[in-house]
Amino acid sequence: MRLLAVLTILCSCFAMSSAQASASNNNYLGVSPAQRHVVNATQAQQVVDAAVQEAMSIPQPQNIAVTDPAGFLVAFHRMDSAFPASIDISMKKARTVALFNGGKKGVL
Repeated sequence: MRLLAVLTILCSCFAMSSAQASASNNNYLGVSPAQRHVVNATQAQQVVDAAVQEAMSIPQPQNIAVTDPAGFLVAFHRMDSAFPASIDISMKKARTVALFNGGKKGVL
């Protein structure tokens, strides 16, 4: 479960760390929809691939959720034999990190 939390945070941090730094507010999310960064499918897949590699190195199958800075799910991957109850948990953890601005610059 610890790895799940780390992977969830990694996914949300990746999404938010690439947010526009030129935003005029302190949360790096922008003040208008045009300024907000949206995680695209390619970026989300890169996060999933990195998380799968990390999970395989320990080896512990995981459920991996990637959200955009607003907390909306962009990608989800369930590795073979990953604990089914963690599906919902991983999505909610990723959303919580995004909503608490956990990926702003300087957190990592």
